[in-house]
Amino acid sequence: HSSKHCISPEDLEMPSYYSQYSLAAYGWRFIYYFNKGATLFDGTRQDSDIQSIQSYLKLDPEDILDYNMESGKAFIPVYFVSFDKKYNAVVLSIRGTFSVHDLLVDLACEYEKWHDGLVHSGVRSMAEWLFINVVPMILAYAEKNNIPNIIFVGHSLGAGTAALLTLMIKYEFQNLIRAGLPISNKKFMAFTFGSLPSVSEEFMEPEPFDNENIEFSNFSIHTFVYEHDMIPSLSYGSFLDAIDIITHANDISDSLLDSISQTFEDKDKVNKKKLEKSKLLSDMQNKTFQDSKNLKLWIPGNIYFIHHSSPSQKADTTPKKDPSPDSKEIENDANKPSGTSDKNELPGSTPSAQTTSPNASKTDSLIPKVHRISRKGLSIIEFHPDMVLNHYPNNYIDSLTLASCLDQPTNTR
Repeated sequence: HSSKHCISPEDLEMPSYYSQYSLAAYGWRFIYYFNKGATLFDGTRQDSDIQSIQSYLKLDPEDILDYNMESGKAFIPVYFVSFDKKYNAVVLSIRGTFSVHDLLVDLACEYEKWHDGLVHSGVRSMAEWLFINVVPMILAYAEKNNIPNIIFVGHSLGAGTAALLTLMIKYEFQNLIRAGLPISNKKFMAFTFGSLPSVSEEFMEPEPFDNENIEFSNFSIHTFVYEHDMIPSLSYGSFLDAIDIITHANDISDSLLDSISQTFEDKDKVNKKKLEKSKLLSDMQNKTFQDSKNLKLWIPGNIYFIHHSSPSQKADTTPKKDPSPDSKEIENDANKPSGTSDKNELPGSTPSAQTTSPNASKTDSLIPKVHRISRKGLSIIEFHPDMVLNHYPNNYIDSLTLASCLDQPTNTR
């Protein structure tokens, strides 16, 4: 179930802008690897991560308020806190899975009781550490400098942590006020990209699809899912569902002798058997989805699906305004001859505005579209050749940058 309306480019400007912060949290290696401005020489400098972050996001040195870029302990996140002049906000950017210690958090996937529901235990530990050790500093700085907006940003594991941290502040709001923290006049928002599921259904918001706009309200969580990215569907419950489906598929699959004998059978009969087995597998998948015997975790907040479509006319790739530190890079990409690409462009990355669809005319371009979707669409792991490549953070940055700049229709399916 999804909205029939595309999210407008204007509403995507802020998520697009903060998607860059989610990549920046990985430090100079990812900024270099995804060709966002860093060089190999940057890795030799002292505080190379922070200096690369400043350069990539065009931050002044005094805009970096706090950071921990050392991944030496499990359940202590890598992050940086910065002041963003554009939206007058204090931004906490949390790194996703990058080290063995981060992987330990991912694997600590047992469900823990929290308030009236369940949460991912590893993500909860990271969010609680930030809640205790970082959030008070953020609130104090914001209060002292009259900054109204607090933004949490992350990709992958960092995305799940950012979302759960937002919920923690929401659920502890009155207790924080009674404790004397300056929180009543602040707006909290989270922008997450490729988030892993972290909460049970008790923490989910209603899913109205009659609103085609993004509402940037207090405690709002906005999660973006890029095409076939598998991580937003990957909880312990959905993993068990996948095992059930694979086991059933193996049970009804042909043996070696069956495959050999089919070469001598009537083709219509063989095709009929294949259709019957395909229907059995489809019925099994639907039954698994409906039974919900394996308890799943979900992505909290509003969920937006990024995909590509081929318009009937060539897209205007000139940005309306400077939406991000990479706007010049997007303009340069748009002016490249058709068929060229950056030497560091990775498989599965978002096609540039000049990349043509095999099914479209030569003047057509692949335009990113963003729709709001139901969380139910992420309940089963989709096996696809690009399910890992689509998780890369550059896909989110590049597609949202294009989607927020293009003059695309907002009422197409």
